[in-house]
Amino acid sequence: MQKNMHFLSKLILVTLVMYLAGPAYGIMTRVRSSQGNNVQLEIHSDESSVFCGTSMFPKGSGNLIPSFEGGWGNCIAVARDINGDGAMEDSCHGSGRARSIPGSNCSLESYAELEALFNSGERMDQAANRIEHNRVWSTLDTDDLADWPPEFRAGRTASGAINKIGAETISTRLGDCFSSSFTGGVPPRGVSFEYSFYFLNFGESNNMVYGHLFIRNMSEYLKWSPNEAFRTQVANTPNGQKWNFCLNYFTGYFGIGSNAVSMDEGWAMHPAKEIVAVTDRDGMEDGFTQGGIAFSVGHKMLRAPQFKGQQAIFTGMHGMRWGSDFGGPQTRDLFQTSDAGLVYRACLGELYPNLDELANQMYGGQLNPLTGRPCWGWPGQLRPTDQYYNLWVWGNQGRTQNAIYAEITDFGPRDSTSCDYVLMFVYPANAPYVYKTLDIANIYDPDLQVHMVPMQNHAEVAQVVYDGAYILPETPVAPPLTIVPGDRKVTITWSNVNLNTPDAYYFFIQQHPEIDPDGLYREYDFEGYRLYRSFVGPSDSHSELIFDCSLSDNNIHRQL
Repeated sequence: MQKNMHFLSKLILVTLVMYLAGPAYGIMTRVRSSQGNNVQLEIHSDESSVFCGTSMFPKGSGNLIPSFEGGWGNCIAVARDINGDGAMEDSCHGSGRARSIPGSNCSLESYAELEALFNSGERMDQAANRIEHNRVWSTLDTDDLADWPPEFRAGRTASGAINKIGAETISTRLGDCFSSSFTGGVPPRGVSFEYSFYFLNFGESNNMVYGHLFIRNMSEYLKWSPNEAFRTQVANTPNGQKWNFCLNYFTGYFGIGSNAVSMDEGWAMHPAKEIVAVTDRDGMEDGFTQGGIAFSVGHKMLRAPQFKGQQAIFTGMHGMRWGSDFGGPQTRDLFQTSDAGLVYRACLGELYPNLDELANQMYGGQLNPLTGRPCWGWPGQLRPTDQYYNLWVWGNQGRTQNAIYAEITDFGPRDSTSCDYVLMFVYPANAPYVYKTLDIANIYDPDLQVHMVPMQNHAEVAQVVYDGAYILPETPVAPPLTIVPGDRKVTITWSNVNLNTPDAYYFFIQQHPEIDPDGLYREYDFEGYRLYRSFVGPSDSHSELIFDCSLSDNNIHRQL
């Protein structure tokens, strides 16, 4: 395909810049803010949890999402045989909540690298998180692409293709294997967490972050702990310990606004759909865009951890704000409870065989106003026969939230599993919505059900996108150009690759006709070309449109 253009030859340089330029940070870092869609998520691999900083939604808006003490991310509660006598006599959970699994390279693929550091006399809690050993990688950084670690490649090999999904993929490693202090003076769990986040920029996915968490038991690394007392306790199990474990998604001192300490956040949960959300109780935040309307931040597991025929299930939510909702219990901060065994039993929830005992230990046998049964968590998890099971329930105790998925058993050293989930940043319906008073008559609030419909819709879209392997409508890629200068003209030639390339999304919606009930989406959906002249670059708002052609107008071959 060839076009003759009569204009200044400066366009040659400008056009080449347009096709060569792109994001290239060129700097190694342990903190990144995502740029791939509307969510500006701050991701860490430093000495804290994965989302411990201040994020923003929409990107660049100034609508802040700070997280304070306790962090924001995942952690686990573990029961284990620490001394090798065959009995799981030790439970541990980490009173730092998500912060108990900080930035650290604890992966199996880095074994030789970490062993060399230990043998050279390095202090492992410091060495395993130095930037040359662990950082945050982004597919928008050209240096990161050249140095992408095997853990985030196909086949977990250095030669595998980068697991890149969406407009941006960000990956990082965390773990507690080399933590020098831990709850109760016992060694930490010895877990390797490897996170990948996918930023898709189409439709509702623009306002979501898809997360993938790879979990491996690397408790064998505890023998290299910088804490001598910990090394002594695991001396009989130098190859690691077998676990039973529960996974926790945690939001701590999580703010929707400018300050994570002085907050007005509440919680909402849909038991049947297994969505948990941090909400704003009066629906407004000073200084926010869109007239100060506040959004909610939701979480839904798209694929729970699986191992040896087991699948972890959602066992409930434990919210806390030093108060009570609807006359329920004075809520407890589950992962700050010193009794690790009680924490583990509460994580099991209704999987625990003696619920009355658990309810008595957690809340003294007080009744749960949502279920009429003794309360073992707030709000815990409802049963399908409960009145509010298929409705949104809510409350004020949203300062910290634990969403628990249990239980994986017989999880030995170097065993691994993973899960996939979505974080949703969603504006409500009929905003602003103001939480009603905590009177028992307001447990069911029809306005809240309407308010949270957009969150449900986002969760449904996220599940479809995940089930479809993250396939979305594809924007055609600008073809390479050949530019030949002439006498007061240049000849620009490009290929017809886009005319002959099917859109993979077309094949996906054949499996999901509900997305396109009228069959409007086409296998070959390329429409045409536009060519602009600019003396500044591709972001120039004053660039001049000099050529426009369209298949539907039958002018794809039109000459200027």
